[in-house]
Amino acid sequence: MLAVTLIMIFSLARAAFLPASFSADYEERFVSSTDGKEKKSFGRVDYQRPRHVRFEVVAPNPSTFVANPQTSWYYTPPFIEGEEGQVVVQKSAGLPFTRFLDALTAGAKSNAGYDAVLKGDTLTLTFKGKMKQELQLAQAVLRARGGDAAKAADLGDFEAMNLAYGNGKKVEMRFSSFKRDAKFPTGHFVFVVPPKTKVSEGK
Repeated sequence: MLAVTLIMIFSLARAAFLPASFSADYEERFVSSTDGKEKKSFGRVDYQRPRHVRFEVVAPNPSTFVANPQTSWYYTPPFIEGEEGQVVVQKSAGLPFTRFLDALTAGAKSNAGYDAVLKGDTLTLTFKGKMKQELQLAQAVLRARGGDAAKAADLGDFEAMNLAYGNGKKVEMRFSSFKRDAKFPTGHFVFVVPPKTKVSEGK
């Protein structure tokens, strides 16, 4: 799964750039390494600090990714109703995407994990050292909605994020909506495995 993340004058407090929670509808684009064609997917990402994420891909190939600080689940429903779906369960401590969102709390301030550069409508984060290795990301470029990244107060003021992975793969996420301080029901970041689902353990 790509992504398949959400995610983020910055004189504000360190934690202000990344809301404590948010819910966003997104469109994801990337070029397939198989046929060279652009692929798109649509869905929603819910986030709650620290390291609580729920991705719902609704089209074209539905899937659900849920993670909390202890466990993650990646569920693929059956193609035909009545058949068996699949879910991969594993410990979430080392998963790159949940760590990536938490890392954005530093906003536009350069730090030990990345260098931050504001220019026009973009905020460019270039990852380095241990964080680059752990996240498997080389760079994230965020594009501001209002045209001036220096005036963006937090992640919700950016309309798109381009991710450049260490293996050369590039992904663009466009946010069509962004709700700060979202309230989630109890158990939202715990996946309930449906009946007739094959469960396997990830590494």
